[in-house]
Amino acid sequence: MESIETSREVLGIFIENRTEYALVCKESGKVIGSIGIHGSWANDLPELSHLKLAQVGYVLAKDSWGKGLMAEAVTEVIRHFFDAGIVDAFTYNHFTHNEQSRRVIEKCSFTFVR
Repeated sequence: MESIETSREVLGIFIENRTEYALVCKESGKVIGSIGIHGSWANDLPELSHLKLAQVGYVLAKDSWGKGLMAEAVTEVIRHFFDAGIVDAFTYNHFTHNEQSRRVIEKCSFTFVR
C-alpha cells in the first residue's frame, strides 16, 4: 500500500462491503492475505443468466506461497457460499504468467471455460 491512509481506506471498503476475508497465520496471528468474492465476468453471458455467479480472487504474502494455504482457504470459502445457497457457480481468472494462481485453480477443481 502507498500509505497508512490508503490501507485504512481499503480496509474500510472491505469491512463495509463484507466481500473480503482476511487470511490470518495461526502461528503469528498476522494477516497474510485475503480472499474476495465479487461480481463475475460471466454475469453478462446469456447462457449463464439463470445462475447466481460470483468470482473469487485473492492475494497472499509471497513468503506464504507454495504451502497449500490459498487452495485450502479458497475451498472453504467456496464451500460456505455454496452451502449457504448464496451462489450457484464461481468463476476465476488469472494472468497467464501466474503459475501459482493456476495451481490454486487446479487444486480447487475449477474447469477452464474461456
